[in-house]
Amino acid sequence: MERSNAFLKSQYMKFLFPVMLSIMGGTINTLIDSAFLSVRLGSDVMASVNLAIPAYLLLCTLGSLFGSGASVMSARALGRENPVEANKYFHIAVAWNALAGAVITVLGMLLSGPVAVFLAQGGNLTGFVKDYIFWLFAGAIPTMAIYLPIYYLQLEARVREAYFLTALIFGTNLVLDYIFLYPVSMGPAGAAAATSLSMLIACVYGIAALFRKGGNFSFDKKLLGFGGSLRLFHNGSTVALGNLVDAVRIFILNSLILYFLGNDYVAVWAVLNAICEVSMMITSGVPQTASMMTGLYYSAKENGSIRILTRLQIQIGTRLLIGFSAILLILSEPLRRLYDLDTPIIFPLVCLILFFYPDLMCSILSRHYNIIERIRLSNFVTIIRRLVFPVFFCWVLVNYSGYVWLFLPFGAVATNLVIWEVTGVISDRSPEGSHHLSRPLLLDDYLEKERKVLDFSVEADNDAICTAAERIREFCELNNVELKLSTRLSMAIEELLVMLSNRIENVKEFDLRAFMGDNMLGIRIRCIGDSFDPFAPEYEDDEDMMGVQMIKKLATDVTQSHAMGMNTIHIFFDR
Repeated sequence: MERSNAFLKSQYMKFLFPVMLSIMGGTINTLIDSAFLSVRLGSDVMASVNLAIPAYLLLCTLGSLFGSGASVMSARALGRENPVEANKYFHIAVAWNALAGAVITVLGMLLSGPVAVFLAQGGNLTGFVKDYIFWLFAGAIPTMAIYLPIYYLQLEARVREAYFLTALIFGTNLVLDYIFLYPVSMGPAGAAAATSLSMLIACVYGIAALFRKGGNFSFDKKLLGFGGSLRLFHNGSTVALGNLVDAVRIFILNSLILYFLGNDYVAVWAVLNAICEVSMMITSGVPQTASMMTGLYYSAKENGSIRILTRLQIQIGTRLLIGFSAILLILSEPLRRLYDLDTPIIFPLVCLILFFYPDLMCSILSRHYNIIERIRLSNFVTIIRRLVFPVFFCWVLVNYSGYVWLFLPFGAVATNLVIWEVTGVISDRSPEGSHHLSRPLLLDDYLEKERKVLDFSVEADNDAICTAAERIREFCELNNVELKLSTRLSMAIEELLVMLSNRIENVKEFDLRAFMGDNMLGIRIRCIGDSFDPFAPEYEDDEDMMGVQMIKKLATDVTQSHAMGMNTIHIFFDR
């Protein structure tokens, strides 16, 4: 009876595709815009969307700063059974989105001309870029605010709503692009207007779905404010920095390729960059799906669960990338024709494919460091991964035009090597008297090494539950817990598990964790299912709750929480 991967894998897979699609919904708009503009007006106009991407990423930077930072703080609050604090951080993000979005809308529309000259370097695409970013800035508020339902629907386990949110973004943008580019003939302005309107429609739906009755979040104007913003910014900085660095990187790479290699190479780079945006549904979606769960587990020091999640991310992400790579190779010629390119793109595509796999590992580790509160390390990885190495290798290879696209895999491999060396230094230089951290995840395995933690899975049937209770009794005795207390505790836990398997619908398995502190014994029980608190006052006279009442008398504290579709009970005892 050991820790099963099935529990974590089932929860991870439940959220993976909604998260992937929601990320794709946030980035695919530029790909759709590029495709429509290429077919309607040619590859030069399509390239203007790529030149305008830094402006779009500015909005993504701020939106992800507020949305990611708030959702991480909310996840930690729910892990501490504090839904009020979780809701507070959501409202802080709402306030910042409204304020920053309003300022950017006004300034962006007024300054769209100078910004377009800067992005297009005063070239012949400046007018197209201006038209595009004017309407992009007009939709700044919903484009930024879309990150709130994207992150929080995952936190609330609203899988169906997350799927529909993505369908709204994709579907409405597709329809509006056709309308604005064909019957209305608005050109790049129409493509940007379609993006902004699709974000607005999806954002309204997503917030309404989040506030559905029975969830942890609801609107309360009293909670609107900016108190706690520093912690929100701190935790959201990695995702936001990634978008900001992307904007700077794309601008520099656009400039290098345009200056040294000309418009044809810029068009190829626009296609590669658009494909790279789509690949983010895997390279960013895989770690983002795990991030909320990692936040819950890290607060409870559940290193075993974090390692299982890391392995799942690598295995599943690699399989998805293999499928995505095969599709790209098969469609290389149709892609060339779709984007009206004059040169073959098979070699650039191969370079992009070679980039995906090491970049996935960088993305998983960067997100992991952010969740375990190694913010500076996460930001360092983001900067070298997304800016320093790509620009450096592009600058080196730009004089060898046939091989310039090798800058993509070279940069990703170099980043992995640096991560391995840096985490080795951090592990070796742990302060004297503290515990050495594992490499490269930087986890403290002191409890596991000292056999002060028991972490395993148990099927929801009576025989398995009886065996699990016996294992907890043996663990208590091994850690010098009084025999009478360990026996009574084992019996009470057995009754509690049987009761939970009967009361929570379709429970197949429990994850159990017992951990020993200096003066405290903790028990954590987690299962998939609806929220159920056996310690609630209404069950005090229930005859089936005798084990629960015994636990309440023995325990110093009991808590229940529900997040990401998981029902979690924590029980603490004085030794």
